[in-house]
Amino acid sequence: MFKTVSDKNELEEFWMQLEQDFFGRIDSAIYKSKIDKEEKADEIHIAKLEIERIIEHRFNKLKDKFLYENLTYQDVRQYFNKAEKSYRKPINDFITKCLNDGDIWN
Repeated sequence: MFKTVSDKNELEEFWMQLEQDFFGRIDSAIYKSKIDKEEKADEIHIAKLEIERIIEHRFNKLKDKFLYENLTYQDVRQYFNKAEKSYRKPINDFITKCLNDGDIWN
């Protein structure tokens, strides 16, 4: 049996942990792509703001669900993981754009 999230504060704290882990993976992906973080700081910031917006939207939906259902930590993690593909899109698009700006076709 998985531990149940007891209140809204617990839900928010756990969600924030998942979010922080995800943003750590974003930084790792940018590092691995060898993109100059200083040169592209504004674009990285914009991509991260888009991700934050998407995550906030998903979290609001989860909070609504929490009002009517008992959720376990496993449920919350699965909800985050299922939505992660949409969280990754802005940063994937940014990395692809940066790598393709090198005019690799010539």
